[in-house]
Amino acid sequence: MPPEQPKQIEPTHGFPITHTIKDDEGVITGYGIHARHLTPMRARISDKLSLLAGIATLYGLFKLTDSIQLEWYIILFAYVIIPIAVPWVTRYAFYELFKKNTVVKFETERFHRCGFVQRRTYDRNISHSFAIYRHHRAEGEDRICTALERLLPRVLTLKPFKRYIGASRYIAFEYMDQRQDLMLVYKERTARKILARLNACDKLMDGVAGNGRGEVLKPEAEWSNHGGSIETANI
Repeated sequence: MPPEQPKQIEPTHGFPITHTIKDDEGVITGYGIHARHLTPMRARISDKLSLLAGIATLYGLFKLTDSIQLEWYIILFAYVIIPIAVPWVTRYAFYELFKKNTVVKFETERFHRCGFVQRRTYDRNISHSFAIYRHHRAEGEDRICTALERLLPRVLTLKPFKRYIGASRYIAFEYMDQRQDLMLVYKERTARKILARLNACDKLMDGVAGNGRGEVLKPEAEWSNHGGSIETANI
């Protein structure tokens, strides 16, 4: 029995979710990217709600153990494990719940930033690129947090204040050297993953368009079906 061939990983595999758009003949005509991410505000709200959920859980746990006779080891487990697990679980749940879905679409001639109210369309034939920027309010946030950490009692600042804005990045579409912000993403690592996927799809679409700038997934994609192509040439 011949060994099983390893599955080939496509450039559009993984995060963010990327759909290949094809016509009726199976030819690639575009890519759609669905980038689910948090913003600084949504991350802050999620953290506050998870904190409230943890406090409510501790209060409910106290009332439960006070009204019901339980074995000591069950009570110990409840007061040690649950307060540790609940904040992590609720934070993850709220992060997933509050994530924003930003949709962009690549075509051979155009690039679209799809919005709920407004759709922005750009000409891909004009000089363009994708870039990442730090938030313009990051330094101000850092100064405020640093001042609060120095002023407040040590017991209230056991952990440094979270820099939600400082940890966020703008992903922008550079259109003739003019910055067009596409999305604000909480966590630089997430932002760089989205940026890498945007650049990859941009190169793939250049290959599909046949303008000589991009990448092609198959060698035959570089040839047309006219006379002199790889299919019809008589050598």
